[in-house]
Amino acid sequence: SIRAPRPQTSSKEDDSSVQRGRIRPLYDIPYVFEAREVLRQFVGKQVTVQVDYIQPKTSNTVDERVCATVRADDVNLALTLVSKGLASVVRYRNANDSRSVFYGELLAAEENAQSKGLGMYSKQDPPIHRVADLTGLHTDSLTRDL
Repeated sequence: SIRAPRPQTSSKEDDSSVQRGRIRPLYDIPYVFEAREVLRQFVGKQVTVQVDYIQPKTSNTVDERVCATVRADDVNLALTLVSKGLASVVRYRNANDSRSVFYGELLAAEENAQSKGLGMYSKQDPPIHRVADLTGLHTDSLTRDL
C-alpha cells in the first residue's frame, strides 16, 4: 500500500502525458535513488513475503496486481521507506477496500516523516545525482576515445 516517488511535472504537463511520453532514468526522479539505496541493504538477505490482497485487473492495468508485505530480519521494508520519506502511502476511497495489515502503521510513519520534513516532504530541493550513462550505442565512440 505504498507508492514510489513520482516525477515532478510542471503545471503545463499532466501526469498521463509524462507517463506515456518520454521515459526518464530512475536517477532523475526525486528520491528514487535514495529509496533504491535503502532497499539495496536487503539484497541477498532472506525475506518473508505475506500476500495482503490481489487487485483485480482494471482498464489501466495489464494484469491483476499482487500486493504484499515484504519483511527482512523482522523489518517491514515498506515501513522503512515511508518512515524515511522515500515512499508515500496509497489512500483508499472506500473503508472496505483491501489494504495491508500494516496500513495504520504506514499512515502513522508517513505523518511522522511529513512532520519532520524527511525525504520527499523536505522543504529543500531534492538532491541531484549526476550519473554518467555508459550503456547503449552512443558509448562506442566514447570508449574508443578513452
